[in-house]
Amino acid sequence: EVDVAASIVRVAMDNDVYEKNTGKGYSYTFPYHYDGIRFGGESKFLNCAERLDGFFGDCKGVRICVRFQDDFNAVSEWYPTSMIKMVRNASEFYKSFQTGKCNILAGISFYISKEQLIEYTNDTTYESSYSTGETLISRQVSAVVTREDDSEWSDFVKWSLQALFAAEERNITQDNAQTFGQIDVFGSKYENMFINIIKEIGNRGDLLRESMADTNYELSHLNDGSTGLIYSLPFGEDVNIPLRQSPLNESPTMNKITDRKILKCGVPTMAETETWRELGKEYCKAIAGSLFGKNITRMVQFENITTEKEGFVKLDNDEVDLLVGSRVTLRADVRENSTKKGFTFSLPYFYTDPTEGGDFPYGDSIALVTREDDPQWSDFVFWIVSATFYAEEREITKGNSDEMPVVNLFGDAYGPMFDNAISIVGGYGEMFKKNVNISRAKRNKLNKSPFTPQMNSMFWID
Repeated sequence: EVDVAASIVRVAMDNDVYEKNTGKGYSYTFPYHYDGIRFGGESKFLNCAERLDGFFGDCKGVRICVRFQDDFNAVSEWYPTSMIKMVRNASEFYKSFQTGKCNILAGISFYISKEQLIEYTNDTTYESSYSTGETLISRQVSAVVTREDDSEWSDFVKWSLQALFAAEERNITQDNAQTFGQIDVFGSKYENMFINIIKEIGNRGDLLRESMADTNYELSHLNDGSTGLIYSLPFGEDVNIPLRQSPLNESPTMNKITDRKILKCGVPTMAETETWRELGKEYCKAIAGSLFGKNITRMVQFENITTEKEGFVKLDNDEVDLLVGSRVTLRADVRENSTKKGFTFSLPYFYTDPTEGGDFPYGDSIALVTREDDPQWSDFVFWIVSATFYAEEREITKGNSDEMPVVNLFGDAYGPMFDNAISIVGGYGEMFKKNVNISRAKRNKLNKSPFTPQMNSMFWID
């Protein structure tokens, strides 16, 4: 009935792999907005809420208003339900705060913003007395969603959004949209597609300023290359609910790997990949652990790749199951030159030093790569990368890997997939320290509270 879903669609592992209402997985664009459930209020009670304290001394009086069931569920993981009031509509939400029925508002940035509170209450004293906190008690990441049955359409939508990020990075607006340049990846019919998009609506920053009340929230601003981008995506609420039917049957790659009992990883040996090569091999070990368990002796086979072209050819010919250490580029994602096929990239797990000159001053984004013909396998790889970020964020290491979430989305046999992966390689911080021979800095650092800009332009064509 629709070609895309775009209005506050949350990125989460459960929706990505196996959305329970449709029994299908979906394709997501790069996130266009990062947010989460936060608190707003006057300083006394906001300080209590930020410390997740509602039980001692003056904090005993904390009362929290929420608008939606998801918000209620998130807050109730930290506070007893007797301290939480769920309201019926926006007007009641803000009036309840104004009349003292609650002294904390909880929700995403837009709903708890000072601007919205003043608009609904007509009380301008909140301009100085009200503020919002930094603590995220749950994450909400928004993206545009397409079906998984048409990878080229999904790529078309995904890179249309990336063009908006790149335009903002290059200060290209509606007035000078023509300077963005043409592309040939989607064929001559669409060579002006990015120019036309920017002419019509401007860049991502323009859209943010027009549509979001709380534009000061740092996570949703464009990263300038100086701060961390290591940030896990939400797993969702339904990752450990037993499925009526396991989607594992839909993954020929996973079945083939488990039958052969060997994961084949293509590893680049070019000189320029030396810095992040061993880190990529660690991800192979993590994925092998997720597939086979905590003992992966002789279950990972590394295939040396001497050129970027050779890597994509071997992956396309089924000689390897995935590639590590590959640059994220538009062409490789949509229609790589040597194979004339598109490929799927994981979350970037390493960012190179800035290149000299050119339009892309912040360097390459390095990721794992799989074929596009097996979405379940691509999802499996993608979420292992995110799990290593999650582990570092929560200080989960090899020694306490059993604190990782149980995941049944790929079938009960893979419930401990995250535990097994982290028990072998640790969290991202452990992996980096062991395997990367440079100091951890800039975009390779963890993005943690107080959060810094998370939006990242990866618009390399070739």
